[in-house]
Amino acid sequence: MAYDIIKCVGPAKEEMSPDSEIRDSKGGKWTCTRADDGTVHKSYVQPTFCYFDGKEVAVGKTVELNGVVSKCYRSGSQYSMRASACKKGDTVIAKKRFAKIDGVTYTCLQDSKDKNQLNLEQVEVDVCTDAEGAEHEINEKWVVGDLRYNCQLSGTTVKTVFIGCSRSG
Repeated sequence: MAYDIIKCVGPAKEEMSPDSEIRDSKGGKWTCTRADDGTVHKSYVQPTFCYFDGKEVAVGKTVELNGVVSKCYRSGSQYSMRASACKKGDTVIAKKRFAKIDGVTYTCLQDSKDKNQLNLEQVEVDVCTDAEGAEHEINEKWVVGDLRYNCQLSGTTVKTVFIGCSRSG
């Protein structure tokens, strides 16, 4: 008994008619073709770019979607998009960095559930206060007596961090 193959089976077990193609989530292309002798063949072509939000993105290029800036990377034959920064208006804030926009401090943090997602978070308190009541901006260093401190951003909060002793005369 002979069977005529009339369709291909796609990567997600869907039917593909001859002369059709399907892109996978990584941008690869599955093609179903019918040869001159009537046989049906399925083939796969690796992507040479990232596939993001339905568009081709060249290696090294960035795109923005919903306030998140992502960049296309290549590792061997694999291409992937990685979130690298957050964007608010015209301001781009790199992951784990901060910026003051219209008097409000924001930081760009990795999502706790999705490592490929970044979230723009508002920093409620954006200064550290020393023992004498003086305020210090994020990344500002100061000395009290022989002790050196730094105001550091940790997630969406700031904290005073002891960074060492000062040299005495």
